Amino acid sequence: HSDDPVLKKMRSDRQWTIKINRAIKTKRFCLYQQKLEIAKPKLQQPQIAEILLRMIGEDGKIITPLNFIPAAESHGLMTDIDCLVIEMLAEQLNNNNPTHYLINLSGTTIGETRFIDFFKDICTSKNINPELICFEITETAAINNFTRAKKFIKKLKQLGCQFALDDFGTGMSSFNYLKKLPIDYIKIDGSFIKNIDDKFNYTLVKSIIEITKILQIKTIAEGVENQELREKVAAMGVDYVQGYGVHRVYPLIT
Repeated sequence: HSDDPVLKKMRSDRQWTIKINRAIKTKRFCLYQQKLEIAKPKLQQPQIAEILLRMIGEDGKIITPLNFIPAAESHGLMTDIDCLVIEMLAEQLNNNNPTHYLINLSGTTIGETRFIDFFKDICTSKNINPELICFEITETAAINNFTRAKKFIKKLKQLGCQFALDDFGTGMSSFNYLKKLPIDYIKIDGSFIKNIDDKFNYTLVKSIIEITKILQIKTIAEGVENQELREKVAAMGVDYVQGYGVHRVYPLIT
């Protein structure tokens, strides 16, 4: 039937795939950023900002990732997009600016040798300091492809990059994996932070913070929407806070 939901999704994905391919070829994407802040300002930590991607439609309107990322993942376009993000950031990056940038990588890019080769070439040709780059992968992607993810992370860390594990707490959340993955940051999922007064959420977040301190991994609390939340998670010992109560999202180049 023409109104079958599966058929509708397939048609929609095909249409988005065409749009995404055109956007990649013409570089109709733009970068936004959201700054993180040190939970306790007196502590000396590097400034960090997360890079966020938007697609520019043929009509010039900004398209959010929720609209195009699912189709890009389904049709094997995410590594091309990840490479394009690196290229665009490299063109706008100022090595004199000490800000470290968090860049999301898709699960399909993890283990892709061509991405590593591309990143090496960009760093050389654009004179980029890899130590300013922190790649961000989700907990689920890391665990589902554990061996491949471990090798991938090690190769990029040899260049000087850092790694963050995103959405921690929503997947398997095995602390045993933290001992085996060479990561530098853990982003505690915002669903726990926003409801930190819940006894379970508080205990889980507190245990994550205590374990990561033993492993010398820094923590980032996502979803910090107000000053009260910021003070609570800072008192619990997180290193960084992120959310609309800390900084809004705005274009990388204003």
